[in-house]
Amino acid sequence: MSSRWKIGLWIAGGTVLAMVAALIAVSVEISRGARGWVEDSLRRQFNSNVELSSFRVAIPFPLVQGEGENLALHFQGRQDQPPLILVKRFTLRTSIWGLLRNTRRISFVHLEGLQINIPPREE
Repeated sequence: MSSRWKIGLWIAGGTVLAMVAALIAVSVEISRGARGWVEDSLRRQFNSNVELSSFRVAIPFPLVQGEGENLALHFQGRQDQPPLILVKRFTLRTSIWGLLRNTRRISFVHLEGLQINIPPREE
C-alpha cells in the first residue's frame, strides 16, 4: 500500500473520530440542558410557573426525544387556583439541528391526560 493511501486512511479515520466526538459532545450538552430549556420555554410562553416531576432525554441520532410526566402550568404563579394546564405524560421529538438553532423547533408533540382549566373572569 502506498504512503498516499496510508495518509488518506489516517485522515479519513481522524475525520470520522472527530465527528463522533463532536456528536457525543452535542448529545451530552443537549441532555444536560433539555429540562431547563423545556421549563424556560413553557414559563415564557404561558407566563406561568412550571412544575415537572420527571423529564428524560434519549438521542437516537439524528433525533432527540424527550419524555416528561406530571407537567403543571400555574398561570402567573397563582397557587390558589387549579393549574391552567395539566399533562399526565408528554413526548417531544425533534432533530439535533432543530435544538441547536437560535429558535428551537419541536417537530412532534404527543400529550396524554391533557387537562385545561379556564380561570374565572376577574371582576
